[in-house]
Formats: sequence, C-alpha cells, structure tokens
Amino acid sequence: MSAQRILENFGVQLKKDVQASLKKKQRAKAAKYSSSYNENSNLVNSIRFTVKEAEGVTEVSLLMADYWEWVDKGRGKTTAGGSGQVKNNIAAWIKKKGLNPNKILAKYGTKKQTFDKAVNQLAFLIARKVHKKGFEGNDFFTSVINDGRLNLLKEQLTEELKQDIRINVSYGTPNA
Repeated sequence: MSAQRILENFGVQLKKDVQASLKKKQRAKAAKYSSSYNENSNLVNSIRFTVKEAEGVTEVSLLMADYWEWVDKGRGKTTAGGSGQVKNNIAAWIKKKGLNPNKILAKYGTKKQTFDKAVNQLAFLIARKVHKKGFEGNDFFTSVINDGRLNLLKEQLTEELKQDIRINVSYGTPNA
C-alpha cells in the first residue's frame, strides 16, 4: 500500500471516528439534561479531512468549525472582563437554531418582548452563566486522537517508506 493511500485511509477513518465520538457525547449530554439531541449538528457536519502535497511535503488536515476546541476542552470561568463576543456568538446561535427566546424566558417569569430584545436577553443570561461557571468539554476529539492510532500510522508509514517518520499534530482552524 502506498503512503498516500495509508494517509487517505487514516483520514477517512479519523473523520468517521471523530464524528461518531461527537455524536455519542452529544447524545449523552442531551440525555443527561433531558433535552433533545440535534441530529444535524453543525460541528459534526463541518468535520472533513484533506490530503495535500506541496514541495515534497504531504499534509493531512482534519478541519472542523472554529469552535471545536471549546466543545472538546470546555472552558473555565472568566476572571476578567470580556469583549462581549461570547454574548454575540450566543445571540447568533439562538437565531440560527430558530429558538423562540420569549418561550424560553417565559419559563422564568419574563414578560413577552420583541424578538431581538428577547434574543439579547437570553444571550446575556447564557453568556453570564458561561462567564461565571464555565462549561465542561466532552473530549470528543482528544479521546479519538489519543487512542493509539497515531502510533499505528507511524508504524505503517515507516514500513512503507523504509525511513523514520515524525507525526506533528497541531491545533487550530486552518483556512481551507
């Protein structure tokens, strides 16, 4: 089997396993809080991999929505003031999900208000809780990438190429 094929197989399996891990962890969290599980998770659907060759270097990338690391690692409570970006991101998420903020706020005795005001109020409340308490990550990626598959990949490539291999895993959201 060629090195290119080994890397492609690795990428396909990694994508599949990371998606399955995320779905499993999201289902478990939904069950824990008695909420519904969204089968069409944007994060699950954003996961993809690429294999690129340039200037004698082959690069395998697993790409995900930019907030993947927060879902994986979680977030601690905030110790200093912020820029308001968390609230803005939550407001955008509320709108994107098509949530009815007035219905949610009514459970807490809030009177009905315009949609935009309700979105801002709900986003503020959620952001305040995130800042005060943080939230727990689910290790959907970390548990998969640290399961020994990188050592197996290194062994397969070393055997195929008859030379030592160094695997570098870097985190971030590449522009691709």
